[in-house]
Amino acid sequence: MDHSPSQPREPLKLPLALLGLCLATTSLWWWVAFPPVTDTPPAWLSSLQSICLGTLPDGSPAAYGWGLLFTTPLGMFSVLWVGWGKEIWPALRRMGSLATGKAALGLVVVALAGQAVWVTWRLADFGAPEPLAMLSATEPMPEAYPRGTRSAPVFSLVDARGQLLSLEHWRGEVVLMTFVFGECTTVCPLLAARLSETLATESQRATPLPNLKGVVITLDPWRDTPGALAGLTRKWNLPPAATLLSGTVREVTRVLDAYQVVRRRDGKTGEIDHVPLVYVIDPEGRLAYTLLNPTPAWMAEAAHRAARGA
Repeated sequence: MDHSPSQPREPLKLPLALLGLCLATTSLWWWVAFPPVTDTPPAWLSSLQSICLGTLPDGSPAAYGWGLLFTTPLGMFSVLWVGWGKEIWPALRRMGSLATGKAALGLVVVALAGQAVWVTWRLADFGAPEPLAMLSATEPMPEAYPRGTRSAPVFSLVDARGQLLSLEHWRGEVVLMTFVFGECTTVCPLLAARLSETLATESQRATPLPNLKGVVITLDPWRDTPGALAGLTRKWNLPPAATLLSGTVREVTRVLDAYQVVRRRDGKTGEIDHVPLVYVIDPEGRLAYTLLNPTPAWMAEAAHRAARGA
């Protein structure tokens, strides 16, 4: 008597295994962004968050990180659907016909639902997520936009005149700090232009800030050396109130890491992918606001709020 099964079962194991792998990877990916801990995460996890997601001072992912959180799972599931879409549903139906299969599917649903609830709760802690704030930058800066209280990391870098400047140099002033590099032809010129516009038009306001300054730190100390800063200042038409800074590769890298500036440098071409980030530092040296791709109106409003104190 032939005891072989009427339908092959082995081929259905592969799509189920791949589906499980995609679900597990997605869950782990979101766990890294929003770990199930309410206090300070361990150092290794904070480092992983900063590298992968560009974690901002308030603990939320940067715009770059939000993109990865969504595009990575979508990419995996798209590949899975294209390759094994026709086999997935029959495999799930067969799995659901078994008692153990129903239990396993139930556990997966409960786990995913629990993680969704946790992430939603964590998002409520952050207020308006930074990517949403960036996308709605054509609107006025929300009154409830979160304000930070962390002290800005100290640093010492060189300006176009060869003068060594530290953060203490701007004590008592409101500082708009951003990060660009000379060979950039996309976001960097736009950031520099918006910063210049903010500083130049501040004097035209009914109640201008008496001490609003701009600090621009290079992302590319390999090419934007101190000797190149004068030319870059002219190239970007930075006003006298803005200071462009550089230093050795080690010095600049240390500052960028301290400010959690997300970037990725191509060692062959020197091109740098980075987040269009602007920090607003208040007169007491605190990181009052973190802005992503802000308009001049947002920068000016955040500067005035920072000047008013916490």
